[in-house]
Amino acid sequence: MTIPIFKTLAEACRYSGIIAPDYVPSFGESLRVGTEKHPRNKNGFLYGLADNAVFVANWEDWEGLKSVYSDKADRKFTPQELVSLKKAAQTLREEREKESAKAQWQVAIHAQEFIRTQCKSLDTAHLHSYLLSKQIQPVPTILETTGDRFNQTLGRDVCQRLKEGRYLVIPLVQYFHGIEKVVSIQFIDECGGKFFLKGGRTKGSYWIATNRLNPSKSKPLIVMAEGVATLLSVIQRQSFNGVAVAGMNCNNLEKVALSLHYQYPNLPMLILADNDKSGAGMKGAEKARKAVKHCFIKMPQFSAEDIETFKSITSTDKEPTDWNDYYKIKSRRF
Repeated sequence: MTIPIFKTLAEACRYSGIIAPDYVPSFGESLRVGTEKHPRNKNGFLYGLADNAVFVANWEDWEGLKSVYSDKADRKFTPQELVSLKKAAQTLREEREKESAKAQWQVAIHAQEFIRTQCKSLDTAHLHSYLLSKQIQPVPTILETTGDRFNQTLGRDVCQRLKEGRYLVIPLVQYFHGIEKVVSIQFIDECGGKFFLKGGRTKGSYWIATNRLNPSKSKPLIVMAEGVATLLSVIQRQSFNGVAVAGMNCNNLEKVALSLHYQYPNLPMLILADNDKSGAGMKGAEKARKAVKHCFIKMPQFSAEDIETFKSITSTDKEPTDWNDYYKIKSRRF
C-alpha cells in the first residue's frame, strides 16, 4: 500500500480534503470528521496507528484520497495495522450508513406530509412557465406549490429556502417491499431551476410520469429518461402502453433500471439517453443497459443545421442534448 506521508497532520488532512481535528487520535482510536466539501457530513476518517502515526481518508472522493501523518519518511503498514484499519473503517462506515438512512427517512416523512398538505393539482388554465417553455403537457403526477408554502413549512425542517413563485412538485419514489413510497421531492421553478430536498434519498429514486400498463394491448414497455421534460417529450408524442419514469440524472439510471426490472421482469426497457458532449448521458444509459435484460437505448442525433436552429430558438450558444431539444427543433422546422 503506497500512500503519501506528511510531516504534519494538517498537511495529511489537507491532501485528503478533510478538516483536521483539534487533536491527534491515539493508537487504535478511530475518528470521523467533516470534509472540505461537506463539513457537516462527517465523511472524513482518521485512525491512530502505532508510534503516533495517523491514517487519513476521505470517503467522498472517487479516487479514495488517503494519506498518512508520521515523522518517519519510510512508514509502512504492518499486517496487524491493515487488519485493524479495515475493521475500524467498516465499523465507522456502518455507523455512517445507519445515520444516513435515519436522516433520509425523516426527510421522506417531511416530503410525504408536504405533498399531502401543501401541494395541489396543476392549474391547467394557467400553465407553469416551465411546461410552456418545454412544450409539454401537464400530467396528474406533477403537482404544484409556492415558495412561500415551502419556506413556512418544509423549509424550516430541512434548512433550505426557496424564492417566491410557483414551483412544480415532482414526487420521487422508491420501491420498498411491494410498495412505491415517496422519499423526496424535486422542485422546478418558473425559470427551469431545479432543487432537491436536502438530505433526501436520491440513489435509486425516480418519478413516475405514468403507469398505463395494459397487458391486453400489444408491446407493453418501460421507458426511462433522465429528466421530466425529456421523458414527457417522447411519451406525449407517441402512443404508449407501459411504465414511464425519470431517474433524475445519468448516474442514477442503473439503480432505477434494476428496481424497475425487479418489479416488471418480463417487460423490455427503453432508455432515452441524453447526447451531451461529455458522454455522461450515454455512459449512464450503457450501465443501465448492461444491468438488466431486454434493455435498449435511443439517443437523439443532431446535425450542424439542428444545432444552429436550436441556438436560434434559445438565443444562446448552448447545444441541444436531449429529446426535448430534438422535438423543439423538429417543431420549428415543420
